[in-house]
Amino acid sequence: MKSLVEYIQKERAKIQPPRILIVESDTAVAALLQEHLGREYDVIVTENGRDAIARCQQKSPQLILIDTNLPDMPALALFQQLYNFKLIHRIPILFLGQSDDSHQVKMAALDAGVDDYIPKPFDVLELQLRLKNALPPSRQSVDMITGLPDWQAVEEELAYRLTTPAWTLSLFVIEHLRAYHFLNGAIATNNVRRAVGNGLLDLVDELGDFDDFVGAIGPQAFILVAKRPYHEQISLALRRRFHAERQTWYPPDVLAHKFVTLPNGKRAPLITLSATAVPSRLKSFTDALDILAVAEKLRARARAKLT
Repeated sequence: MKSLVEYIQKERAKIQPPRILIVESDTAVAALLQEHLGREYDVIVTENGRDAIARCQQKSPQLILIDTNLPDMPALALFQQLYNFKLIHRIPILFLGQSDDSHQVKMAALDAGVDDYIPKPFDVLELQLRLKNALPPSRQSVDMITGLPDWQAVEEELAYRLTTPAWTLSLFVIEHLRAYHFLNGAIATNNVRRAVGNGLLDLVDELGDFDDFVGAIGPQAFILVAKRPYHEQISLALRRRFHAERQTWYPPDVLAHKFVTLPNGKRAPLITLSATAVPSRLKSFTDALDILAVAEKLRARARAKLT
């Protein structure tokens, strides 16, 4: 199985950050926005309306933030031109208003169709939240086969758990799934994945707590993060369930021999389900990937003992 850390890093690289166009005449404010928003978004900065139109034609931003005090045209005029040129179809537009803007100016902007109006001086954190709320979701953080939260949601959950006092991560991996997929195809393999995911959810509903988290990373790995240390109980129940269902995934003769023969003549083991626990007290973790790296090391040690 590919390293979970490598898998997440590779998937991260595929995601392009949302592109935001900032039209801001105040260079100090523009620099502040570039510094803070540039950590999360692909930020383009221009200082006037004419350049903003050209940038929209070239770069197709996913959100536009417009200063209401532009040097070459009123902000509403820029908004209208972008709209007329069909350059902002379904793109959120937010205005950064001046401290002395009247209530009528704000109402005129909102009445024209501007999505939000943020007065200066603004709180950076509040601005970031407003942008996040205005942007459409870039992707569904869900594994399409199992319906479980995927690697991105797992990473976010682990980052959150690092701020809490006690938790246990359980890593469940369908071992030898590649050989099974090679011989039985995608439909059968996806059925195995669904069975493991559904089984884990059923057991968490039965044995766990309401805020326990279940997710999937790639085709083989499943994650459970729980407050209570009930890893042994749930892993035993899940592996028993897996072993029982495995009887329906192979012909009787294969089950009797306990291996499959690949087209090249080599033998491969039947799929199994490994279980690894990482309690929060194990070490001082630095981030989510650190937790997963430790889980993989413990899994590798356990597998080495079996060979």
